[in-house]
Amino acid sequence: SAKGDLHFEWNKGALSSMTLFPTPPVLTRFDRFSGDATIADGALKLAQNQVQRGVKKSSVEATVSFGIPAQVSFGPQPEPHTAKR
Repeated sequence: SAKGDLHFEWNKGALSSMTLFPTPPVLTRFDRFSGDATIADGALKLAQNQVQRGVKKSSVEATVSFGIPAQVSFGPQPEPHTAKR
């Protein structure tokens, strides 16, 4: 029954999958991961976000369905691009 929006900032992190569904390569190690998400209908959905590793920037599509166990699904991943200075 939770609803709302959130903003996150995560520096020097990494994610790995313990399921058959692999973590997108841009999340296996990153310098900065920040963005917004919406919680509604028993799930958290990433909205605008940015993953940075060195000068490469990308974004991810993901949904976390709350439950026991929680389910994480990732959408198609765009190619990282070099940050503009």
